[in-house]
Amino acid sequence: MKGIGQDGTPERPSAGDLCVGCEHRPDPHECHYFYVAGSGLQFFRPDGSSGVAHWVLLCEECSNIEGGDVPSAMEKGLVPLACDMRWPSDLEVEIRSTTH
Repeated sequence: MKGIGQDGTPERPSAGDLCVGCEHRPDPHECHYFYVAGSGLQFFRPDGSSGVAHWVLLCEECSNIEGGDVPSAMEKGLVPLACDMRWPSDLEVEIRSTTH
């Protein structure tokens, strides 16, 4: 079950949530994660399929772009998103290439 923050947004992804990640393919168990409110973030895979994610997973380096202001870095297109994955219920996770 998702924890809900004081502002009403989830505190962390739940098993099965669709996420996009930085080009460094962050480990879901050791990454920084950020919730994308509203309609989420649409992305496209090299095979032509697409999806919408409400979570962005970033490695330590990418989470510090713009001095750690991830929303500003995302808005400016500075965060190199390159993969998508389902938040795992265990240690298994399949990471696929993507663009946004």
